Amino acid sequence: MNIFKAQAVKDPDQIAGAIPVIDVGPAFRGEPGGLEAVAAAVRRASEHVGFFYVAGHGVDPAVIDAAFANDVLIDRQNSQPISLGDDRVVVLRVTSHSESRQQTLAEVRTAVEAEVRAESARAAATAAADKALKQLRDGAAWAEVVRGLGLTPAGQVTVERRSGEYPPELMTAVFAATAPVGEKPTAGKAALASGDPVLFVVNARRAGSSPAAGAQDELAARQRAVSGRTAASEVAAYMTQLERDAKIKRNDKAFE
Repeated sequence: MNIFKAQAVKDPDQIAGAIPVIDVGPAFRGEPGGLEAVAAAVRRASEHVGFFYVAGHGVDPAVIDAAFANDVLIDRQNSQPISLGDDRVVVLRVTSHSESRQQTLAEVRTAVEAEVRAESARAAATAAADKALKQLRDGAAWAEVVRGLGLTPAGQVTVERRSGEYPPELMTAVFAATAPVGEKPTAGKAALASGDPVLFVVNARRAGSSPAAGAQDELAARQRAVSGRTAASEVAAYMTQLERDAKIKRNDKAFE
C-alpha cells in the first residue's frame, strides 16, 4: 500500500475544520492545572494532527495586525505606536521573516512513515491492552497477565484522589472504577494524552477524610508544583523548537 496516497488529504475543508483550537488562557492566568492541560493539548495536537490554532493568548489584535502589515513585515519599517492601555505603548519592528512554504515529499517522508508506524504501534498496544483487560476481569493474576505482555509488573501503591504524581487520565479512570468486592480486584484501562493505553488494578478502596483548610492549600500547592514541572518541560521543549524553526526572539518577561 502506498501510505502517502492512503494518508493524502481528500477534503481540505474537513481537515481545516478538524484542526484543534487550544485555549492557552488557563496557563497564562496561572490557573491550577492550567499549564499541564495546555501542554497536554499541545502535545496531542502536535502528535496526532500536526497543526493547531491558539486562542486565549491575550495578544492585542492591533499588535497582530501591525506585525503583519506590509510596511512592517516587508519594508522593515517601525510600526506606528500601538496603545495597549494603562499608559502602555508598543512599537514593532521585524528584523527577520521566513516565508511559509509547503514542504516537499522528500522532506516529510521520514516523518510521515514514523507517524504511520507510531499509529500502528498504538493500535496494536490498545488491542493487546483490551485483551489483557479481559483476562484480568476473568480472574487472571495481575503479574501473570503483565508478564504475558512482556512487561515488568509495577508495584502496588496507594494513591489519593488529589494526588498529582500520576497522569490525570489515569487518576480519573482509577477513581471512576467500581469498588472491589471481597478479595476480587477491579481491573480497568485508561488512555493517556499521548494515546498510549495504561492498565491498572484496584485491590482496595478506603474512604478518605477531608483535610483541614491548611492541608488543602498545601496539597493544592504541591499538586500545582508537580503539574507545573511536567508541563513546563513540555512547553520549554516546544518553545525551543519554535524559536529554532521560526527564527523568533523570545520575550522572557512574558513567561515570568
